Amino acid sequence: MKNQFNISDTMDIQKNNLPEWTWDDIIKLGLFTARILSLPKERVYKGLYWLSQMSVKKLIAYFE
Repeated sequence: MKNQFNISDTMDIQKNNLPEWTWDDIIKLGLFTARILSLPKERVYKGLYWLSQMSVKKLIAYFE
């Protein structure tokens, strides 16, 4: 089959190294983000910055 998205070998290896997200993880991340957005404005920016600095593996471990 033709590689219609032009995925390189390096991209494929990186994709396979990502942990699997379950629907439960996605819902927990959404609720966590909503909780951050409900904070006072000065704390929202700090919370979103903290969230953006987390690696995917750490985020999944955070919700376990």
